[in-house]
Amino acid sequence: MYKQEEMIGFFCYGESARVPVNSNHLYIDDCIDIGIGMRPDLTGKGLGSSFLTTILMEIERLFPSTPIRLTVASFSQRAIHLYEKLGFRIQHHFQRKSTNFYIMVRKK
Repeated sequence: MYKQEEMIGFFCYGESARVPVNSNHLYIDDCIDIGIGMRPDLTGKGLGSSFLTTILMEIERLFPSTPIRLTVASFSQRAIHLYEKLGFRIQHHFQRKSTNFYIMVRKK
């Protein structure tokens, strides 16, 4: 995503958006997985909501009526708050190496 020709972040979807885990049961639901990232110097400046809303609009255009799923590190409290504000709810949690993760889903 660009702002005045300057990249501010990225998103991906599908299997590449998943955090690799040893247990396959965490990603079995019929959802589209998304991964997002914003340039670190732009976080905490009130841009997250419009950034994620734009991404969600594109995902919903590509995959109408499909629940959207994302995986977030449990220490990313500001991101988790934003995701909850936009309708995501925690469904599962797991640990990979020393990091705890939440799997969050936004249903239609």
